[in-house]
Amino acid sequence: MECRRSRTVEYWAHWEGQEKEGTFRNVKELYIYSPLDQLCDVNKLEQLIAIRRQRISQVTAVRFEDTDHVTHLRKRPAEYAAACLAFCGLA
Repeated sequence: MECRRSRTVEYWAHWEGQEKEGTFRNVKELYIYSPLDQLCDVNKLEQLIAIRRQRISQVTAVRFEDTDHVTHLRKRPAEYAAACLAFCGLA
């Protein structure tokens, strides 16, 4: 029987390895997240952000302390919009 890595391990390994393959070397990345998000491991995400910052120069991360999964825009509309506009160079 073949031992298969968990989907979670495969997910993070995929994102951590993308720039090794040259897939995302010349793109900007924006991460908007919160430690209250119960679907996304904040520690693993911050490890990924650190890895990406080492390999890609244009990584922006916005951490909201008080929002749940996908509620950033609803709970913090001004800050969310400002982060998105700044990321797009429109602020």
